[in-house]
Amino acid sequence: MKCHRCGRPASVHVTVLAGAAYAEVHLCEACEGSARQVAPPATADPVACDRCGSTLRDIEARGRFGCANDYRIFAPQVAECLMNYHGSSTHAGKSPAFGGR
Repeated sequence: MKCHRCGRPASVHVTVLAGAAYAEVHLCEACEGSARQVAPPATADPVACDRCGSTLRDIEARGRFGCANDYRIFAPQVAECLMNYHGSSTHAGKSPAFGGR
């Protein structure tokens, strides 16, 4: 397995359970150490979406947003996560072609 953040070989494998759903994260030792350093304190009040009730932890555990409003509420955290995982917050891949074929 490769590290989800930097692509090096992963040595730490974490499974996060949220009810019946789960998410797996694979990290190298360097990224695992930095992830622990930037983790928010457990006593912090989580911000929740006023429409679906999702928190950032819920989104991370499920691997998807609860509703479209989550993109606005969690925009700063999502941008930071994209930078950590992909090294950029800008899409640089292919886009679907528009128009009928």
